[in-house]
Amino acid sequence: MSGHTEPTPANSFQAGSTCPFCQEPIAEGQPVVACTACGSLHHDACWGHKGGCSSYHCDTKIKAEGPADVAEIIVTAGEAAVAVPPPKRVPLGGAAAARAFLVSGPRRISALALVSLVLAGMAMVGLAGVLLRNLWLTGAGVLVALVALAVAVIALVVINSSRKVYGYLFAGGAVLLAMGLVVVYLADMAIVWTMESHTHQVTLNVTKNRPEDADLDRMAPPEARAMRANVVITSQPTGAFAMQLATGSGVVLKIAGGKAWILTNRHVVTGGNTTDTGAGRQLTVLFYNGESSQATVAWLPPAPIDLAILECDALTIDRVRPVEVLRTTAVPGDAVFAVGNPENYNWSITKGIVSGMRSQVEDGQETEVYQTQTPINSGNSGGGLYTADGRLIGVNTWTHDKSVSEGLSFAISSRTLLRLLGDENIRKFLAAPAPEPGP
Repeated sequence: MSGHTEPTPANSFQAGSTCPFCQEPIAEGQPVVACTACGSLHHDACWGHKGGCSSYHCDTKIKAEGPADVAEIIVTAGEAAVAVPPPKRVPLGGAAAARAFLVSGPRRISALALVSLVLAGMAMVGLAGVLLRNLWLTGAGVLVALVALAVAVIALVVINSSRKVYGYLFAGGAVLLAMGLVVVYLADMAIVWTMESHTHQVTLNVTKNRPEDADLDRMAPPEARAMRANVVITSQPTGAFAMQLATGSGVVLKIAGGKAWILTNRHVVTGGNTTDTGAGRQLTVLFYNGESSQATVAWLPPAPIDLAILECDALTIDRVRPVEVLRTTAVPGDAVFAVGNPENYNWSITKGIVSGMRSQVEDGQETEVYQTQTPINSGNSGGGLYTADGRLIGVNTWTHDKSVSEGLSFAISSRTLLRLLGDENIRKFLAAPAPEPGP
């Protein structure tokens, strides 16, 4: 028990102190006991009830249960006199709070993002390969697009990890453009490869591509005449966005006054469009003897009938005889031959038979068509289909997909040509139609 003195009445100086036990103030005159260890004043009754001092310093229970050493902070009166309260807390707004995290100094656009976008634009060169079916150009487009994609990804990583550069829009656009081009190019290359893998092509180094008169003189007269009347027609685009030229065949219908009139297909003249007029394209006619001449369109039937007549100069073709156009139709089983320029193998002759008569109606226009077993290929378009005696019965126009079937070739009949020309144009463009066969 803490040391104590005998109870004494509280004097005026001791009055007002708080008893550590009951926490009540001590009144003047009340019997109090002073702890000799800490000097704390207690009511006499509280001291006896507790059995000793109840102050924090002398409470034996607290000392037994608490830590052995308790750090104390003692503030002196002098320190309290000079203490300054902390400043009042001022809340920060969103902009003020974010300012601490913003980068000091100006930001700049990512050079990698710009480079990736430029590369993605350059990768569009592969579109020319898609249009021209050129695997080298398409492959170059794929390579450039992949490089653009890699640079764009690096640019996005750099932008994301740095506060001083920006350019998400440029790098993201480059990623989308490059990925789209890669998908298009690879799909087109797969299609071209599939087509070529199913087609065995042989390319010959042709050094002689025109017939000689000595060779033609040894042929049967009807076939030699048809060979000399055959021409090569080239339709060269002149527009800024034209991609490639078209070639086909034609037949000499008439020669007069240093001019020649040539029958061909409309799609040969226009480069593939049967509703166009061929305006803006340069047309060239090559005759069997090597003479070449610029041509113009002299007649077109109502679209989309695939016929056309060209006019050009003809100065040295003295051995060419215009063909006779048959007024009547052949019948299935009749022997026929075709002359044309398939796949740039000019002045080729093939033989077969008439397989059937067909009728085609497009946009209200009816066309009589021969189905023939005579082999026809790209480049034969516009060439002549002849009877065994060399009279023109049709204009070779199209063939069926040879990866699906063989021996399905088609020619617009000469009767359709004569009907569309009418008497006035027949006199203007034809040397003379073949007479009607006798009974």
